Amino acid sequence: MQKIFVILLIFISTSVYANELVSAAPSLTPQAILAKQIIPRTTRAITFSVVNGGCDSCFKDIKDKVDGWSNRFDVNLFNFIWPRTQQLDGAENWKGNIWGGGFFINTHYGFLINAGISPMVVQWIGPFYIGASYEFTISHNFGEDANNRFKTSISTTKATGTFNVGGGTIKFMNNHGLGFGIHGGLRNLHIISAGREVYTSYNSYTGKKINPNFREGYHVNDWIFYYGIDFVNYTNLPLLKESNRANHWGYLISIEFGIPTKAHPFYFSNFSLSILL
Repeated sequence: MQKIFVILLIFISTSVYANELVSAAPSLTPQAILAKQIIPRTTRAITFSVVNGGCDSCFKDIKDKVDGWSNRFDVNLFNFIWPRTQQLDGAENWKGNIWGGGFFINTHYGFLINAGISPMVVQWIGPFYIGASYEFTISHNFGEDANNRFKTSISTTKATGTFNVGGGTIKFMNNHGLGFGIHGGLRNLHIISAGREVYTSYNSYTGKKINPNFREGYHVNDWIFYYGIDFVNYTNLPLLKESNRANHWGYLISIEFGIPTKAHPFYFSNFSLSILL
């Protein structure tokens, strides 16, 4: 089952293209579950996410609506989880470590050329966790012609840095392998467009648009408050003695939404599916 999920995530992550790219630091929730050590022997998170962000008429010098998408395939490269005596008997101690925490280094890739690295720290304080992540990303964006077709001659390369600071809580159900959570925080978003061609007139005889001209791209960024909801499903079978000796795994579905304000009018959404191994 784990292999099927991973293959599905890789396929989806390489099948989405967007002219305007959203750059944002990764979610804290998958690593918070690893730090909680609620799922015995899980130390890695593999996440696919689809991010949307933008704003309506909030930049006077940009003619187009600011609206970007990105798909991400995140993999945990390194972690240092504390306490070092990992909780392996998840069936008996289903609450995990109430003071668990961890330092993680993740990398991500997005189609076509969008890659980066992100350090992250997460700490549980009883039933709540807090954390922060920073991501450094290099992306090479391509534009579109007047017929909205991919055009390699229009491109731009950018390096961005983004923050995500927040916290949340997850309620783990005793002996059922289920968890439900909420979280929130403050994110920094970058939206990058390489530019595009647009028709400037049309032929009155044929009715077809003509005279495509190049329109400059843009690079904008802003901060936005957000909130999210989480659903966790993991293997935890306390009635079977071998459950504590076997390798466990789980998955997390997380949905986030931005909270636009007058000072920060960006909208934001993020859907992610994580496999915990």
